[in-house]
Amino acid sequence: MTLSIRMRDLRVALALCSTLLLAACLQPYRMEIQQGNIFDQSTLDQVKVGMTKKQVRFLLGTPLVSDPFHANRWDYFYSLYSHDQKLSERYQISVIFSEKGVSKIVRGQLPSNPAERPKRNRTNRAFLVVC
Repeated sequence: MTLSIRMRDLRVALALCSTLLLAACLQPYRMEIQQGNIFDQSTLDQVKVGMTKKQVRFLLGTPLVSDPFHANRWDYFYSLYSHDQKLSERYQISVIFSEKGVSKIVRGQLPSNPAERPKRNRTNRAFLVVC
């Protein structure tokens, strides 16, 4: 009887060790992290010189950065970190105002539509432990 109890305890211990070892091999799921203001090129094309701050805020949203030293400049940033925590997309737009409204728009290259970028292939891993 003691032999069967020891054998059962050994099997349980082996199953637990196997489970822990397999769990250590798994990578946790990491989601994409989007930060900042999300808009596309067509939305930005609607911002014209002479528009008021209220009109720009309606189109682009509240600016991400309010700089007390440059009250007439609104900065919009966007960044996307992929599953492996590497920066995969980034852009910055600055809207500069004068007394008459928008005087200048400084921008880099925007993606056509951040929501429509190609999806990355996500692999699902499954393990089967037979004891």
